Amino acid sequence: MSQQAPLSTSVQVANSSTCPLTLADGFRNCAGITEDTYAVDPNLRVGYAQDWDVSMQRDFPGALVITATYSGVKGTRGMQEFLPNTYPIGAVNPCPSCPTGFVYRTSDGNSTREAGELQVRRRLRGGLTATVDYAWSKALDDDAQVGAQGHVQTQAALAAPSDTNSSPSANPTIAQNWLDLNAERGLSTFDQRNLMTAQVQYTTGMGLTETLLNGWRGTVFKEWTVLAKLTAGSGLPETPVYFTGSIRPDVTGAPLDKGPAGYFLNPAAYAAAATGQWGDARRDSIIGPDEFTLMARWHGRFG
Repeated sequence: MSQQAPLSTSVQVANSSTCPLTLADGFRNCAGITEDTYAVDPNLRVGYAQDWDVSMQRDFPGALVITATYSGVKGTRGMQEFLPNTYPIGAVNPCPSCPTGFVYRTSDGNSTREAGELQVRRRLRGGLTATVDYAWSKALDDDAQVGAQGHVQTQAALAAPSDTNSSPSANPTIAQNWLDLNAERGLSTFDQRNLMTAQVQYTTGMGLTETLLNGWRGTVFKEWTVLAKLTAGSGLPETPVYFTGSIRPDVTGAPLDKGPAGYFLNPAAYAAAATGQWGDARRDSIIGPDEFTLMARWHGRFG
């Protein structure tokens, strides 16, 4: 807010035939454009979260420990942002005299996440320890800060005509339809439905007892640690975007996962929204590619 009136003057304008911008007059304040680019609901409330978890643990032979956990979190009064008095591409401006060109923030967002986790761990024994962890979770929100970050542009947007009267912001956290913020509820960007991690570590002896290796073999093999870690998970959600950050396309019904060669997704699954209508594609409705990483390292010393 330090860059807003009365502390400073900040103007956001878009070039159009009704409001041409030139090098000689590049900061022209067109009619209907407010001098503030950001506004806050006077009734903005501080958000809060409630969380809970239940876990069970049991020891098994072979230095094994199995732990099962259920956890959840509920966020309330999350931040939401939208562009007041905007309208779909091709629609008639319902209020030409209404102020536009600024972002409005409210505290009406909500978020939820529930997860179940199963962990099998082998305690350090004989120099070997290992852990395998699997988690299933689901996170939903209509919060601009919690989970409205992932956006992916559709191929149709490359040929989309511009419309300076529609939502001008490329900020992916901004709602598409400022009159229907409930339509922004969808999967959180960090929602990873399945995630498995496995880690194995083996450490050779430190040479403190007579049973361990001596001589050159002890010099070579003692005090070494080998670590391997594997992570595999399902893809993260992405949002289909048409032309700009807050405008989404329509769903055509074509299979999303039947893309042509060289494409992860099928561009024909989306098309420009009908003239004067907002796109019906849901936020974070695309599941990205699965993730897989494998890391191994070792360290020790000679002598």
